[in-house]
Amino acid sequence: MSKTKRNGHHQKYDMAERKKHFFERIKYVCSAVGSPEAFDMIPKGKVGVLHKTRFLPFRIVPARGENIPEEVLKEMRSFFAGLLKYEKVPLTKDGPEITLAEYHAGASPFKLYLQTLKDYEFHSAADLKRALSAFALFTEGDDIANNKILTCISVIGFSSCNLNSRLYWGEWRMDIRMFEPYGFESLVLIHSYVPEKKSFMFDGTPRPAIRLCWAPSIIGKVQFITVEPTALGLSTDKFAAPLDVYVQSHALKRLGERIDCADDDVLHTDLCVSFVDPHIEKQTDGSYFIDFLYDLTKAGYLVADVQDGALVIRTFLFITNGGTPEGKKLQELTGMGRLDREFLAIDKLSTFISSDIRSNKELERLFSESGCECLLTLNDKREHIVTKEVKASSILLLMKYIGAGTKEDFLIPDPIARFRKKFA
Repeated sequence: MSKTKRNGHHQKYDMAERKKHFFERIKYVCSAVGSPEAFDMIPKGKVGVLHKTRFLPFRIVPARGENIPEEVLKEMRSFFAGLLKYEKVPLTKDGPEITLAEYHAGASPFKLYLQTLKDYEFHSAADLKRALSAFALFTEGDDIANNKILTCISVIGFSSCNLNSRLYWGEWRMDIRMFEPYGFESLVLIHSYVPEKKSFMFDGTPRPAIRLCWAPSIIGKVQFITVEPTALGLSTDKFAAPLDVYVQSHALKRLGERIDCADDDVLHTDLCVSFVDPHIEKQTDGSYFIDFLYDLTKAGYLVADVQDGALVIRTFLFITNGGTPEGKKLQELTGMGRLDREFLAIDKLSTFISSDIRSNKELERLFSESGCECLLTLNDKREHIVTKEVKASSILLLMKYIGAGTKEDFLIPDPIARFRKKFA
């Protein structure tokens, strides 16, 4: 057999297998909604129409004119496939659920087929629609699926974003494919944007900063972050328009060092979210403290100044840092200074995320009294907000420092205790 014929044979075999798999999905939907016999109501000569209106697998490709690195596309495709298999969609009201991947590939096109099927197209068409009415008329299922797909597209865009390099967002488009393989083609077109940079003078030295922006897929374009002059206590006569917000690389670096259990894409997104409804306090030196929200929970302050008609974020202070109101209160209660905080690693979120603070009432009371309740809240949410591996906690050192806990808390663990107990 020639190579050409052999390739043609494999292609036909693959097409037959995909077709078989598609119909198995439809049969599964029928069984799941309580009508396993429904698929057999479709005459063999009519199932081809159903197959030609199927939804083809998602393809994630660069939008026209975009030059997206292949490694970025590869990571997006892998992440997206995982999300589609993780998310679930109900087939009927209060009924069984299937994965978003299976819903898009099987349930959605089958529901569309049933909704457009005429009673006169074949003798059992009306019976078929009646048997599957709970599924076919449950339009909320498609709404749920579509919303989840859009969310997944937003997630894969945000997951590759970095203000230091490039932002990404996806655009979902479905086209009818009029040649083999027939069906509805599901495309995710990836767009990108390189954030603008500008220099600002600080202490007589020009320092570069990045214009703060993000690109939610649901909006479909870059959104630039601005702040109203009145929020900064500035005269609208002098500042007639909202101020653009810029962030220095130093601030992004400090943010990553201190919120050290989150990846850059999460932090840079939360940086923008912090300006949706910002809480801003002007300091005596003329600078501004802006609450930084990590997973919508205050975790510290963005320190910024007005410079050349813009608000420029210079650095980030974790909630326990000495320059914050909470850090000053914590020092007042415990006597610990900057070197103590660095040694005990309480200037990093990982120390609190990897520890069960609430198991020690003295620590819980200490952080509540100092205004650091947010650390308790973040600790409660730790299973959902940690996006990268963190180091082991030094919370026992902190307990020892402030005299919390019992003597047993500070004993060195016996490395063979579990074996001694087992063989005792």
